[in-house]
Amino acid sequence: MVGKNILIVDDEAPIREMIAVALEMAGYDCQEAENAQQAHAMIVDRKPDLILLDWMLPGTSGIELARRLKRDELTDSIPIIMLTAKGEEDNKIQGLEVGADDYITKPFSPRELVARLKAVLRRTANRRVAPDAESEAPAVDPIVRTQLQDEFLRLQDELGKTIVFVSHDLDEAFKLGNRIDTG
Repeated sequence: MVGKNILIVDDEAPIREMIAVALEMAGYDCQEAENAQQAHAMIVDRKPDLILLDWMLPGTSGIELARRLKRDELTDSIPIIMLTAKGEEDNKIQGLEVGADDYITKPFSPRELVARLKAVLRRTANRRVAPDAESEAPAVDPIVRTQLQDEFLRLQDELGKTIVFVSHDLDEAFKLGNRIDTG
């Protein structure tokens, strides 16, 4: 998890800086935004691994930004932790219902924040993978697939070693097969 990029969105610079120091000491890379507009631009440009989001921001609120991010297929898989002074049960429920993955009230312990951040990143790791990648892949001609499998089996027998080949791009698999045939 170390080296993950975390976007801290809070209008209070001292809080952003304190969070950044705690996260950087834990091995995370941090970016900071002071309002929802700045945060949204950074999210679109840099795709952070997780967003720490204050509710009470000038202009567009953090809860509204979270709602927008979760409705956009380009950003809906980015985990969000609400980090706010709004500690009433109704606020927590509202934050979680708009799509926040966790909700931490201020004041908070930096150690607890880091622990919760790690937990959210663990829980959401599989969400960041393209959904239904297999269902979106173009169908492969069964004859071509059989020919490719036969060629790998032939090479495996010829070399006397097990060959394992994984490709998410069939064109690359064919290029590799051609390099093996001609190489």
